[in-house]
Amino acid sequence: MVRKKRMNKLQSKLLHVSFVVSIVALLGALLLFTLVVDQAITTVILLLVPLFIMGGLALAVIDFVLLAEYPSLRRKAMPIVSILLSLVAFGLYLIGLGGLA
Repeated sequence: MVRKKRMNKLQSKLLHVSFVVSIVALLGALLLFTLVVDQAITTVILLLVPLFIMGGLALAVIDFVLLAEYPSLRRKAMPIVSILLSLVAFGLYLIGLGGLA
């Protein structure tokens, strides 16, 4: 019984990870969207933002699997919001790349 409660706590915490990763990707894409080309951080952002975007999408898929397996978990809209944030971040990333080119 205690082990089941611990597993539910762990699974409910995992639902937040995809949301946080998607927000980091969105912030990085916004930063790239507003950056000037001469700044040295541009290369780092160009490398890291796609990793966070794909990580947010992958973790959202894991969240969907967890929600399908354990319907008692709350916050069912969190993976949907994570996917939407990742898609917006990807769009801003592409626009930022176009601005740098």
